[in-house]
Amino acid sequence: MFKKQLIPGIVIIFLIALVAALFLLPGATRSIEQPPEERVADVRVMELNPDDLLDVIDLPATVEPFVSTEVPAEVSGRIDWIGPAEGSIISKGAPIIRIDQRTYQAELNEARASYDLAMNNHKRMQRLYEEGIVSKDKMDEFKTSVATSVARLDMAKVQLEKASINSPIAGVLNDVYFDVGEYVRQGDKVAEIVVIDPVKVLVRIPEKDIPYIKKDERVDVVFKMNGLEDRRGTINYLSVVGNAATRTYDVEITVPNPSHEILPSMIARVRVVKQHIPNAITVPLFSVIPRGDYKAVFVENDGRAEERQVELGILAGNSVQILSGLQPHERLIVEGHRELTDGEKIRVVGVAEEVS
Repeated sequence: MFKKQLIPGIVIIFLIALVAALFLLPGATRSIEQPPEERVADVRVMELNPDDLLDVIDLPATVEPFVSTEVPAEVSGRIDWIGPAEGSIISKGAPIIRIDQRTYQAELNEARASYDLAMNNHKRMQRLYEEGIVSKDKMDEFKTSVATSVARLDMAKVQLEKASINSPIAGVLNDVYFDVGEYVRQGDKVAEIVVIDPVKVLVRIPEKDIPYIKKDERVDVVFKMNGLEDRRGTINYLSVVGNAATRTYDVEITVPNPSHEILPSMIARVRVVKQHIPNAITVPLFSVIPRGDYKAVFVENDGRAEERQVELGILAGNSVQILSGLQPHERLIVEGHRELTDGEKIRVVGVAEEVS
């Protein structure tokens, strides 16, 4: 009975001694007197300087000739001459192709002979009519014969003229579809003439941006891939019926091209300024951190990171407008911010004047 009471007492004494020994150890004393040092995060910052902001539509576009005309043959025959080379600049009315004229010349000669005969007969019959030898009905028949010969002669002249195929417009001879010696039929397309000064730039504008597109408005056209300088064009057409599948509307822009440097089928970009926002605060897009149902950034405040909930506005390249949550001249953390927590101690190791 005495031993059973003695054992718990010994255990209690042992535990008290053990606790006292742990407190007396040198390492234990230091851990109580010196708590762990607070972590300091290295960051880079940039000062928020308000500036003018342009809300711009930037869309891909393609170049087309201002006018493209396919020239038909108006008579049939074998080609015996082709004039200017493809790519040549030609004036309105310049000959392009000539069809063998011998048949049409012969028809003209025959029609002229018939006309001369009809005119001589008409003069002779006129005298007889005046002398009362020929009746009025007979005289009317000869007048009809003269009119028919005149019409036949005029038609023969026209057919001979059409054997020379001329350009209906001034422009560039882009293509000739036949060679000398080939036979063409009436209605065959024999050549293509294009006008490339000016050119048309075609772009499809999303439905949401249509309110910012106005006819006769001046816009920028950029040819980055071709090394050409930016050009200013004028909106000359806006379709009133959109594409139901893409929810876009076709827009045509006229761009001067006196040097013919801009060629059809080139790729361009069209930039239209939707609105001008003065004194806007923008931040690099990568500085914004998604937080579930809101967006946040960090600013430096007295050596610590301060989280700010922000409202975003328009995108401008790699930056985004801040509508609320930041003030001018605050220092935005742009590097080292992804792992920060609100109120965490930070050390600024660099200042970025501009972040692209």
